[in-house]
Amino acid sequence: MYHLLFKSFFRTKIFLVSLVLLVTVGLISILIGKQYLVKQENTIVAAQEFQEESIKRNLEYHSDDLGLLLYYLRFTLIKKPTNISAISIGQSDVNPSLQAVTIRGLEGQKYDTDFENPSLLMSGNLDLGFVIIYLFPLVLIAMTFNLYSEEKELGTWRILAAQTAGKSMFLLKKLLIRIVFVFVILIFLMFLASAILQIPMHQKFWAIFIQSILYLLFWSALCLWIVSMLKDSSFNALALISIWVLLNILLPAMVNNYVLNRYQVPEALNAMVEQRDGYHEKWDLEKDATMTPFYEAYPQYKNYSVPDNQFSWIWY
Repeated sequence: MYHLLFKSFFRTKIFLVSLVLLVTVGLISILIGKQYLVKQENTIVAAQEFQEESIKRNLEYHSDDLGLLLYYLRFTLIKKPTNISAISIGQSDVNPSLQAVTIRGLEGQKYDTDFENPSLLMSGNLDLGFVIIYLFPLVLIAMTFNLYSEEKELGTWRILAAQTAGKSMFLLKKLLIRIVFVFVILIFLMFLASAILQIPMHQKFWAIFIQSILYLLFWSALCLWIVSMLKDSSFNALALISIWVLLNILLPAMVNNYVLNRYQVPEALNAMVEQRDGYHEKWDLEKDATMTPFYEAYPQYKNYSVPDNQFSWIWY
């Protein structure tokens, strides 16, 4: 029975379309992740070289004044992405892993981001995580929604029912073949990503691997439940697509909307004005207003006194 069902499934157009679609898009997503890692690595190398050149150049002009030297120096902060991050890039393009900061107004530099095309940011990244979350369930739905209804609508169900002792077991075997096919493609892409992206087989990789397996098991169980109702194809397709839209689009959007309203972030312009006002009003205050709370927080610096009647880099 399994042999016949396998041959029947491999001859269908949905098998060929699903195979080409998943493998092609999966490979593209892995290459996009590889391109992301190469871009980050090149940016980090260039930033390190610029940092060394900048320090040498500023030392030539400001070697006799440490405060002035620190004023002009830019310090590069790097959080190097791990290779496994290429599987799910997420918002790494919005929150860069590299920032160049100065001692001037640190608060205003904390949220600096890279310049990116807003249209590209809106569409998101076609990484492997996106393919697993959005595309794999759709392919699973396309292959399973009409397991029973197709046989009934074509008029072959009565013949199969007469020749098969366990009708439920027959449908379960058809479903199992399609689920195994999707899982084989998933496992192939995961290990292909590990090879191309040079991801070691450590705890994080296996965590993503197991989460992906459990995610597809959930959708497999959901498809089995809908098909077991023995409804027509239109009902099955509408029900499964509606659940997919609810879980993958509407529910995340509702949660995001709740978080944005529950924990509101000040408007960027207001935050910038408040930061600049707070920074510049310090010039009109006594130095003790700044240094007293600083010494309380960092008592190890009490030996460094600040003169009241002249400019001081320590105070600045």
